Amino acid sequence: MEHQKRTVLLEALCILSFIGNGIAIIVYLAAATWNNAARELIENQAAGGDVSSFTTVYFLLFTGLYLLSLSGVLLMWKTKKTGWFLYAAAQTTLLFLPSFWLEESVIPSANVIFTILFGVLYAREIFRRSPHSLVP
Repeated sequence: MEHQKRTVLLEALCILSFIGNGIAIIVYLAAATWNNAARELIENQAAGGDVSSFTTVYFLLFTGLYLLSLSGVLLMWKTKKTGWFLYAAAQTTLLFLPSFWLEESVIPSANVIFTILFGVLYAREIFRRSPHSLVP
């Protein structure tokens, strides 16, 4: 099958996602590596909040989900529709994981807005050429 050309909007979205996911991967991997220092920093920023739930596993889960999201973006960069599903699953899990892990509702509205915005724009760009086909 012939490689489809990326639109300018798709390229811009992917570049922004490469940057955002890349930074997040580095930050969460560093937090997992230096867990005590990360917990101390979070505790200072949260004005003495409980940081006992921020374990190495917690930070590694976020690292893995951002890697999964980055994989989806890479597939969308190659105009593969399966990348959108991977990206959407990872981003949705990233939204809800803190609420399940920390057992309290902690979904910042900015995260919801950007997740929906990027998801819809990606879907528009990825599925616009052949909207009835879900296979790559």
